[in-house]
Amino acid sequence: MEWIQACQQFQDRGLPYCLITIAQTAGSAPRHRGARMLVDIHGKSWGTIGGGHLEFQALEQAQVCIQNGQTLFKSYVLGPQLGQCCGGKVDLMFEPGNTHPILTIFGAGHVGQALAALMRHTVFEVRLVDERPGWIENLTDADEIKRFEYTVADIGQLAFVPDRSAAVVMTHSHDLDAQILAKILPHDFFFLGLIGSKTKKHNLFKKLESRGFDPDRIGQIHCPIGQKWPGDRPQEIAISIAGALLSAWYRKSPSD
Repeated sequence: MEWIQACQQFQDRGLPYCLITIAQTAGSAPRHRGARMLVDIHGKSWGTIGGGHLEFQALEQAQVCIQNGQTLFKSYVLGPQLGQCCGGKVDLMFEPGNTHPILTIFGAGHVGQALAALMRHTVFEVRLVDERPGWIENLTDADEIKRFEYTVADIGQLAFVPDRSAAVVMTHSHDLDAQILAKILPHDFFFLGLIGSKTKKHNLFKKLESRGFDPDRIGQIHCPIGQKWPGDRPQEIAISIAGALLSAWYRKSPSD
């Protein structure tokens, strides 16, 4: 697969990547200006900027750029320090993409819709997931929100990016909430929330323990979510949850 095809797939799925471009060359260089290589968060690459130690160092730098979300322009002299004898110089542009946090909302009810509407104006990319046939397509004011009609069995196909993923579970069914949590608990989240009362929390946590999940892992689920206040309108509940999500993200990534 070429780098441009890989880039399109990463864009479609919201996965982080870094595009490396040879911006300029001087003297002898392994590849021409404009050559590109795409790198994912694990260091896998598509395309090439010339191979050798230059490419090895560029791969490492690309992963740093994915983590900090910052574009970088960097020059490399192709001499003994890089183990290359071209004798020229290469200027590389590192452009990270999809480095924003991803919020997946399971359940497109009143609170789910209100939360999605709030969070689409923040640093988060918002994904709204519901299993009810046709429900998602009928929602209004959701042009900036990625919408998915998924069954529980399909949830594993959703991409959850380590350290940049948050999820909140708020479906119309307690049993469905438990099934979804069982599917997504093995993934890494910086925030995982479940809407509900302390009684619901107790019952669902016990159910997850009976399925073999580590109590410490279960204990990382935020339930109830956000501030406790008298307001019970969907928008008020959504504001409380939004505050918890933003606080969790900016505590983790203050520079963002």
